[in-house]
Amino acid sequence: MAVEVGKCRDCELVERNLATNPELHEEAARRYGVRSVPTIVVDGRIKVEGVPDFPWICGEEFYRMLEERYPILHPLE
Repeated sequence: MAVEVGKCRDCELVERNLATNPELHEEAARRYGVRSVPTIVVDGRIKVEGVPDFPWICGEEFYRMLEERYPILHPLE
């Protein structure tokens, strides 16, 4: 997975493969508001829908870029 290579040591990565097990992950997809795959959720908020067009490098600068380029699409309630 592309996100794994950029994940920082303290981050927890959970992959839910909706293509192979949609029923197993239906509740999580509904909770996060997933409309397409792949979707990247960081800290419970959708950050990227679709294939990202940038390298995934964990850090403050990267998170600022995400906030600017990909504002919160579906906040958790």
